[in-house]
Amino acid sequence: MALLVVALALLLAACGGAAEQATATPAATRAASTATPVAGATATATALAVATATPKPATSAGPKYGGTLRLYTRADPARWDPQKMTAGEIPLRVVEQAVFSRPVTLEWPTEGKCQFSILPDAGKSWRWLDDKTFEIALNQGIQFQNKPPVNGRELTAQDLVYSLKRMGEWQDVVQTFTKQIDKIEATDRYTARVSFNTPLPSFVFSYLGTYRGPIIVPAESLSGPDKDLSDPVKSWIGSGAFMFKSWTPGVKYTVERNPNFFKKGMPYVDGMDFIVMQDMATRMAALRGGKLDILTEAPVSDSLSLARSNPRMQVRRCPLYSGYIGLWMRTDKAPYNDVRVRRALSMAIDRNAIISSVLQGEGEVVGLLPSHLPLGMAVKDFPPETRKYLEYHPDDAKRLLQEAGFDKGLKVQFATSAIYGSPYNETFEAIKAMWDQVGIQTDLVWMERGAFVNKLTVEGDFPEIAFVRPGQSDPYLWLGRFNSKRSAKEENKSRVSDPALDKLLDEFQVSVDPKRQEELARQVQIRVADQVYAIMAINPMAFTLANPWVRDMGETGYVVFPQTMYERVWMDR
Repeated sequence: MALLVVALALLLAACGGAAEQATATPAATRAASTATPVAGATATATALAVATATPKPATSAGPKYGGTLRLYTRADPARWDPQKMTAGEIPLRVVEQAVFSRPVTLEWPTEGKCQFSILPDAGKSWRWLDDKTFEIALNQGIQFQNKPPVNGRELTAQDLVYSLKRMGEWQDVVQTFTKQIDKIEATDRYTARVSFNTPLPSFVFSYLGTYRGPIIVPAESLSGPDKDLSDPVKSWIGSGAFMFKSWTPGVKYTVERNPNFFKKGMPYVDGMDFIVMQDMATRMAALRGGKLDILTEAPVSDSLSLARSNPRMQVRRCPLYSGYIGLWMRTDKAPYNDVRVRRALSMAIDRNAIISSVLQGEGEVVGLLPSHLPLGMAVKDFPPETRKYLEYHPDDAKRLLQEAGFDKGLKVQFATSAIYGSPYNETFEAIKAMWDQVGIQTDLVWMERGAFVNKLTVEGDFPEIAFVRPGQSDPYLWLGRFNSKRSAKEENKSRVSDPALDKLLDEFQVSVDPKRQEELARQVQIRVADQVYAIMAINPMAFTLANPWVRDMGETGYVVFPQTMYERVWMDR
């Protein structure tokens, strides 16, 4: 509450002046300075140089071998089937990425870089043969880990086909993709082909490279000594950098270096301990005491405080992967069917003031997709005539409200819930205060958790304005939320109906040409920002902390895609 009071005081002071601010903040500039948009996710990949990471002398000038990296996990996994996990099963996800390979992987960004990239993994290269036929070639000579009944045999295209088909049986979000697959086949020992019943350009980024996609498992491991999949020591046999070694329920699970890992010379550490720690206070204490080496998802206040008290502690930050703050509006009814009202609401928000106070300078202004995601755009890259709707212009907001017939003020209802905690709740209070400054009387409705989840998140049912955390980092699915063919349940929360936008999105959803994808994504983002179909506001920073002996950890604060970090991290101690 103290933070909220201070934040609002600062915000109201900032709102009192007439000066307009630019959309760049020191933190945002720092985070985005190296974030260059990448080509579409379906671009043909170059071959992975699997033998470049050769062993180096054990000096501080280069990677050293040895040691056990200590990380935390929130809890024991709810299940031990490595392929059948849901979005929320973080404990399973963080360890399975150490043991199994994927066809492709999302890179844990390297130091000084926040842009995510799609990299080859077990897959060497991939391409679209036509708009409905996808082909992936595997690296040759990849061995599964040497455990019975697989016993170190070579990974082949038949394993990828088996893994893709098995994932298609899972009733989670993966069926969004697998229901569009007609046929999966191996065309030779190292090549697999997927045929679709409709073009699916998002297949690489949205499916193959994420938690939804197939880790590659050998069929015999799931019918071997651990048929019920309750003992990962026996059933977890992958081709990743580490082998599952042991599990002590409620305490930790441990992996050890795979001596036959196909990326030669990697990994550098002998093993990793995933220590069960349920609360952040315990994790922070363990990090300070040297009992944890790396801490992801660290709170901003604790991160900055620790950096001040311990200058040797490494602090990494990048914009949050999928928690940006934006507001939906009922554009299907008055007054939100008037673009002047929507633009006024957006221009009345001083995003920089929120970043400076509530986020303690650690955040960025968001256009639509955060700029560090594939196909995302930085605010500075929007045309000036559109960018102004993402900036703070209170006088223009008042003028637009008058033109729309609200010269005596406007009353709005803003529905949300306190379940998201800080910094979201403070931000909502700040937006309310800012809208009050331009004559928008805001009824901020705090809904009970159950009603909020069922009505707003699931049904998309709210009277006027609402916050529903995107929880969505997929550019294809996120942009598709503005297509009028989708209902509120299907994420078109603002009830957008725009034929010009539909035309762009329809082509975007089927084009497999990466350059055309990038241009279409750009046009969609500009159109949504210009018409203010959602009020995009800010994106908090995510933090990772590490003790000074950790090397090559990377920059990001995310826990969701640690695979490449596991492979390259080493310890200088």
